[in-house]
Amino acid sequence: MCVLTQSLNNKKKTMKSTNTTLHVFPFEGVHGVGKTTTMKEFAGEKILGKSVICMDESFVPTMKTNFAPQGVYSETCWTTDWFKRLEYVCKPYYNEKTNIYSGKSVVIVADRSPFSSIMYVDEVPRPSWMFGMIKDLISRFKEKNIHIHTIHLTNDQDVIWEQIVKRLESEQWRKKLNEHKKDWFLEKYELYNKTFSSIWDTEIYGDFKESATNFIQSKIV
Repeated sequence: MCVLTQSLNNKKKTMKSTNTTLHVFPFEGVHGVGKTTTMKEFAGEKILGKSVICMDESFVPTMKTNFAPQGVYSETCWTTDWFKRLEYVCKPYYNEKTNIYSGKSVVIVADRSPFSSIMYVDEVPRPSWMFGMIKDLISRFKEKNIHIHTIHLTNDQDVIWEQIVKRLESEQWRKKLNEHKKDWFLEKYELYNKTFSSIWDTEIYGDFKESATNFIQSKIV
């Protein structure tokens, strides 16, 4: 069985996708789970012959505001900025003749999806119109041949919390976002893994890179 599995994996490495849809795979999950790390592991790689483009959170605005950083206004701005950033990243692959984007040679992985804004907005219950807005925008991008598939990364609570504590040692600014509060972490963990678990297109428990690669291959083949 191991020999057969290895043979199939080697075959995948030499296969090339003929799929022209521009596929986007945002990594989602509670803070500290390993989204950024997983995204960076794909940098410079190719999947079924397609070059992987990484879309990080560099689009996040740094302007000062009198509104709460995780209030409805701020999270709505973050959401629209996410889509603006995606459009910018996709721009080189736009075909003026067909009026759609082509993913013939590339695939995109991203650090977070627009649904993050719903997970972290400080209003309860979460505004239903935010769900509607995000789903509508995803549909509009799909009309332009850009398909977004969310990948939820998760792990044991204790494992993630240990990673959070370690990260806070060098990134104290995260305390402004309440990341030093364990009860707040547990609340978000619950949202990601239970309350809104049906949002995600797939869920990966540990072993993120290999499982994510397999899911991406299944969509772009």
